[in-house]
Amino acid sequence: MKSVARLLLQQQQRQQMQKGSTTMRVVVFLFAAAQRGRVLLLLFYCYLLRVKIFTQKKTHSFIHLRERKSCFARKGPLTREIMRANNEESFTETASSFFASAKSKKKTSPHTRLFVGVLFFVLFALDFPRTTVASLSASGSSIAASPARVDDDFDGEDANANALLSGNTDDEPALEEEEEEEEEEEEREEMESTLQKRRTTSNKYSVLQNAKKADVRLHPYPHVIIENCLPDDVYEELERTYPSYKDILKIAKPERSISPNTRVDLRASMVLKEPTGGIVSKAWEEFVKYHSSREFYEEVIDLFGEEVFTKYHGKSMEVKYGKKLREMETEVRLTSRKKNPAPVTLDAQVGINTPVVKGRSRVRGLHVDNTHELYAGLLYFRDENDPATGGHLEVYECLKGAGMCEEYSEAERLKHRKKIGWDVQFKNLGDFKLVGEVPYEKNRFVMFINSKSSYHAVTPRSASAYPRRLVNIAANEYYEKTN
Repeated sequence: MKSVARLLLQQQQRQQMQKGSTTMRVVVFLFAAAQRGRVLLLLFYCYLLRVKIFTQKKTHSFIHLRERKSCFARKGPLTREIMRANNEESFTETASSFFASAKSKKKTSPHTRLFVGVLFFVLFALDFPRTTVASLSASGSSIAASPARVDDDFDGEDANANALLSGNTDDEPALEEEEEEEEEEEEREEMESTLQKRRTTSNKYSVLQNAKKADVRLHPYPHVIIENCLPDDVYEELERTYPSYKDILKIAKPERSISPNTRVDLRASMVLKEPTGGIVSKAWEEFVKYHSSREFYEEVIDLFGEEVFTKYHGKSMEVKYGKKLREMETEVRLTSRKKNPAPVTLDAQVGINTPVVKGRSRVRGLHVDNTHELYAGLLYFRDENDPATGGHLEVYECLKGAGMCEEYSEAERLKHRKKIGWDVQFKNLGDFKLVGEVPYEKNRFVMFINSKSSYHAVTPRSASAYPRRLVNIAANEYYEKTN
């Protein structure tokens, strides 16, 4: 009888020692099941747990019965005799029935324990890093996340838990990506808000007053096309007072013989710094003044984004001057100070291509602009009576990659120019693909960021007594030029 009681006491001690670990496993499993939604497995485990608790209660009842017997045994010889006579049989039957029941249950216990152990190990291995370690590492962020969000971030949380367990304390990639997306969204909203604010307060002559960031096209290089960029009344006023090509020649190329289909411009420095004798109207002076101003320069940067300028035009200017493009000083081109000139020069040129006398003529073939240029824009003022065809801007892509198409030397370009009548920069036109075309139509504006991939050309124009009228708006890095 003492051996039976000793066995029961030892079993009770083992159960008490396992009680803490069992509780911890139950808590972890409850948390994991709640996170992953494994309701059926949770109920099944609770059922197994109930069987175990029932067995523990039955053991405690037997121990209590044994203690009661010992208590009565201490009352004296008479009590012990009564106990032996009356209770020994019932005590033995109770103990026998208990151990028989325990033995019958014990037949399935190893399989059940093995199944529960394997099941628990799998669930623990899968859920613990994701639901406990990752949750603790994410602090309040994980607590605030919904179950659906936890499922969406399944892979990210695994990586985060592994990183924490391996000692890597870097920020979680999923959170970093989410934060980057939020920052980009905030930047877009801020930029759009800035553009909207500029549109409401913009100069009435601005060619970008109707532009939106969504209008910017990045293929094959950043450019934007805006139809009816100016209000009708503003465009009509400028169209009506557009300087004649003879007046433009008089100011820009006095006493010079000009060939047909030749580009001639009134630069901003000529309009703003030199007397024009009434050739340039007040409206045109205001137009040129605004588009060669710092305000318009910042408007262009807001539209395309400084990161786009940096990506396509490069960081050479930022490295050279130690400033962002927006922070650089600007001034009207060819009005630079002799000492410490501004890094960026701005220009708005009222220009023409002189009339084509006969046949078809191209003012310029496929080319890229000079490397000093940051951006260039063309605003067309086609005369409604002009019958000529052509004169459209073509947008090209080099199939070999930006800057990889072979060019003619300066001597070869001069030779071809004399032979065919226009400039040719690249040897093999088969290396290029035509991506788009901007028709020469009134009140149409096209602007692009200049880079080694900004390939463009002008289509041949048919004979006409009318010039091709356009305004060229550009920004350049300062460089020495006297004409």
